[in-house]
Amino acid sequence: MISRVLGAERAGELETLMAAGGLVLWVRVRTPEQEEKAQRILREHGADAVRVHEIEIDKRLEDLPLASLRPDPWLSDEPLAKP
Repeated sequence: MISRVLGAERAGELETLMAAGGLVLWVRVRTPEQEEKAQRILREHGADAVRVHEIEIDKRLEDLPLASLRPDPWLSDEPLAKP
């Protein structure tokens, strides 16, 4: 199945990495429920070293979708989001 998703060449590369000692896979989740689900799925598919790492991701104004959108032309020029 993996070769259907990634293609035969890329699937072969991943098989080689796994045979050589493993593969590091990062999964980004936003809720504790998603974290539990991700861990369960990884373990059900053979992961034996599942670790949880929490990091804080800073958001900048330019990272926010539609931050520069002016939905109402009658509003002031003040940005909708605060930097």
